[in-house]
Amino acid sequence: MPRRKITEPADLAAELPDLEPRDQEFVRLVIAGKSATDAFRATRDCADWQSASIWSAASRLYNDAKVQAWLEASKLAGLAGCKRTMDQHIREL
Repeated sequence: MPRRKITEPADLAAELPDLEPRDQEFVRLVIAGKSATDAFRATRDCADWQSASIWSAASRLYNDAKVQAWLEASKLAGLAGCKRTMDQHIREL
């Protein structure tokens, strides 16, 4: 089945799954450039956790279908870091 092309940002936002507030913050931190582990530590109380447990939980959350939908949407919206071409810089000048 062919994929439906989303052309409007409003269409994209309407189709995103709901996230818990701490998962929304996790996504925001990942978009801002934090690693999944750092974002997980910032959004959870894991002071008593072993490092391997944090890495595992962060990886599971990062690969969660809902979180991935939000991360993909941010890429499509251009919120994640992107490379600019020389043509784009020249047009701004």
